[in-house]
Amino acid sequence: VLFRSNYGFGEVTGKNSDSRYMGAGLMYDNGPLSLGLSIEQLKQGANSSVNGDINAWALGGSYDLGVAKLLAGYRQSTVDNFAFASTGADAKRKGYMLAVTAPVGPGLVRAAYNRYQDSQTGTADAKADHFAIGYIYSLSKRTSVYGTYAYLKNKNGGTRFSINGDAGLDNGKQQGLQVGMTHAF
Repeated sequence: VLFRSNYGFGEVTGKNSDSRYMGAGLMYDNGPLSLGLSIEQLKQGANSSVNGDINAWALGGSYDLGVAKLLAGYRQSTVDNFAFASTGADAKRKGYMLAVTAPVGPGLVRAAYNRYQDSQTGTADAKADHFAIGYIYSLSKRTSVYGTYAYLKNKNGGTRFSINGDAGLDNGKQQGLQVGMTHAF
């Protein structure tokens, strides 16, 4: 079991909690099973770009079957008194993830499905499905090349979510391709 925590001072004169960050995480590893739980909070203030206090928690895990590794995760965040909401309501974002990795040849195949959902009192929920598949090819023990293809589709004609943070969506859909190289020193 491993526990970690973070604290970031807000550094706002006379207001110790403004812009403050706090986070904690707990990890459990036992053979093929790994589990993790985290919580975090970012307070609104002069030194932060958030529109309200953000509170989040996440739970994830993986199980290594030998021939493949199964992964799953859930994350939820809430922005209190969301500034862009005309009602001053809270905004909530949820994310679900299911993934698998499997060794194939000298590399590793990765595939994932994500569901994103934003909800806010008085407005319709925004949802999107995100699929990705990729391959990591090992050139040596320390160097590998990789490629990933991703497809994202917003639900109900929405445009809230994108792969790269860009608004370049085609009818609420977006595709992306990523290639690169990693080297561990």
